[in-house]
Amino acid sequence: SHNPVAARMIIDGIIEDLANPGLNSDAARTLANLGDIVVDPLRDYLTDPGKPVAVRQYIPDVLFRIGSPAAASALADNLVQADPDFRSRVISALNKLCELQRNLTLDKQAIESAMIAEMMGHYRSYQIIGVSKGKVDGKLQQSMTAELERIFRLMKLLFPSLDLQNAFLGIQSSDPVRHANALEFLDNTLKPHLRSRLVPLIDSEVTLEERIRLADRFLGFSVQV
Repeated sequence: SHNPVAARMIIDGIIEDLANPGLNSDAARTLANLGDIVVDPLRDYLTDPGKPVAVRQYIPDVLFRIGSPAAASALADNLVQADPDFRSRVISALNKLCELQRNLTLDKQAIESAMIAEMMGHYRSYQIIGVSKGKVDGKLQQSMTAELERIFRLMKLLFPSLDLQNAFLGIQSSDPVRHANALEFLDNTLKPHLRSRLVPLIDSEVTLEERIRLADRFLGFSVQV
């Protein structure tokens, strides 16, 4: 007889094997081959911050390998994660999946929320620069580069058909014509609440001081030393 509890225990056991270096690649392959029947259990692990990171960090890749609409929505619903490296893994897996499966419909609202959260995190970094009188250490520089990359990847999920790479490079360009074209492109593409937050973060004509000032405004608080 079909026993869902026993089946779930077996699946959870295979998921837990992801944390074991000796069993990891076999477990990932087995889960990927099982397909949609393991998406819900994988989603539960992805959603639960109490589950071991050693297991959770491999789940975005397994969902990518399953590659179904259900797997895509498990990723899309979990774009907001406390750990930034983990967020990068989820976003990146969803990017790769969307490049493979052009016809996936994603929850745009979830992606937009994740993008706003990511932009707020980036403004927070500018506040930190403001407090430290414009000094940026290597660690902060690294995390800011990663923040921008996640923002960019989320935009790619919102607008898969657009040439965003060009727009990003254009708005950072010192060539006035290229800069103006990129600005116009983003103006026409983004909803006002996204545009007002995003453009100052990537526009080469916006000064550091202006970004720090905007950070206080968008976040609704300033950082006191």
